[in-house]
Amino acid sequence: MVPEFQLNSLYDQDEMIDLCPELENKVQLYWHHWIHQPYHLESVTDHIIKYSKLILK
Repeated sequence: MVPEFQLNSLYDQDEMIDLCPELENKVQLYWHHWIHQPYHLESVTDHIIKYSKLILK
């Protein structure tokens, strides 16, 4: 399973073929984290939020 937005360029370049286009599995993704977390995990959380806002407009 790969997110659709990551596949588009591969489809366009004929590098990937959807073998079962009639099948689709939508999955809700969640980022779970603690309120108090180490700096490196806080940085990961910040990046996920920033990138998600760009992609999920």
